[in-house]
Amino acid sequence: MSRPSRGRRQRPRTPLPEPRGTDAAALPAAGGLALLACGGWVLTTSRPWQKTGETLALGLEWVASGSLLLSGLVLLARCVRAVHGADPDTAPDTDG
Repeated sequence: MSRPSRGRRQRPRTPLPEPRGTDAAALPAAGGLALLACGGWVLTTSRPWQKTGETLALGLEWVASGSLLLSGLVLLARCVRAVHGADPDTAPDTDG
């Protein structure tokens, strides 16, 4: 049972745009951001610069936070370079 139209014209439907494929750099970039967040969290919660104590524990806290921050930064930089990098066809030749 359909409702009778009251003289309104229906708008023509516009076709939906074609779905784009997922970006290959999106997942690694999200992983890099997550690693940066975890490294910052470890660094701020452990605060190894305010502690006195076991040298090994302090060193492990610095190494854990530093490695998370560094690996997140490297992963994010690789994704940015992949997305915004120069086209290989138009890039200047750097070989001697």
